[in-house]
Amino acid sequence: MYQTILLTCIDRIDDEKSFSSIFHLLKGKRSAQTIQDAKTYGLSPFFGILKSLTKNQFLKSLQKLHQDEYIEWKGEEAVSLTSRGKSYLRGRKNQEPEVAWFDGFHLHHIAPHFRLRLLLWIQTASNLLKNHSHFIPVNDHREVANWIKTFYQKKKKHLDTHFTSLYEELHQLLKLHQPFHADIFVATLTGFRKIGLSKQQIAEKWNFTIEDAELYLQSSIHFILNKVHQNQTEFPNLSEFIPHEIMQLPLTASAGKTLQWLKQGYTIEQISRRRNLKVNTIQDHIVEIIHVDPSYPVDSFVSPEEEQIIRNKISELNTKRLKLIKEQLPESISYFMIRIVMAKLYQSREYAYAQK
Repeated sequence: MYQTILLTCIDRIDDEKSFSSIFHLLKGKRSAQTIQDAKTYGLSPFFGILKSLTKNQFLKSLQKLHQDEYIEWKGEEAVSLTSRGKSYLRGRKNQEPEVAWFDGFHLHHIAPHFRLRLLLWIQTASNLLKNHSHFIPVNDHREVANWIKTFYQKKKKHLDTHFTSLYEELHQLLKLHQPFHADIFVATLTGFRKIGLSKQQIAEKWNFTIEDAELYLQSSIHFILNKVHQNQTEFPNLSEFIPHEIMQLPLTASAGKTLQWLKQGYTIEQISRRRNLKVNTIQDHIVEIIHVDPSYPVDSFVSPEEEQIIRNKISELNTKRLKLIKEQLPESISYFMIRIVMAKLYQSREYAYAQK
């Protein structure tokens, strides 16, 4: 799975961006540029799905892809797929349906909390139901532990019934997995007299990389989260583990502050002065906001007529390179205007990679 995702990222970005942008994307770097890359190149599902990835691991992976003749170097930090790599990627699309389960852009900050709560609760409840109150918790996350204590007070009178219902909901969702994939998820669970496997142990048992182990687990969590969020009445027990209090727009902190000023009616120049930031920085924030929320009104930055001119030129040139697009447009149209239109454009269904 890890190799398929890497090749997909390289295929989408091609040699228009450095391979470091892929690393930042998988890590979920909260920068305006990484967020824009995720949206522009149709890679938002993979945003932040591999937070544990190190630069050394990433570079070794690229070297392996190069040795296998799946990619070729296009410069110091640019790579693209070879014909062999493209052929391999086409062949994997139907073999790894779990790749389509990722929704990193919206879930990368929610999934870890959901996962920690669920794992610790399964361990806690299964032990308490066996009258075994002394055990070593599977994680020592203080906020999660406090949440579990509060949750237990709500469920302790009907713990047996609740736990049975929770099991049935999980079983229903895991039946939609490939058997080995469901086995991987179950193998990580710790319960009464059962110790869950670590990522390293999973990688060794199923004979794949530790990155694959993490991604299979992440895809399961994303799948479960999306199904539960869409059908909360069908999965009432699992829905209680979703940390609704941190559901928020995945903006950088600075862009979030700019959004608050914009909502109060301040102009770019006024915000720039009040925040002591460059105009270009505020413009970066606005582009980031549109990437995250394409419904945000842009009429005060680019007119409908200018937007249509830019859209037509992007379609004609079939490129994401700002400089090439700018050179073919009237001087009155700025880079900022082009970036706004591109941010809106790559949100639309007609340009969604998922539709290909």
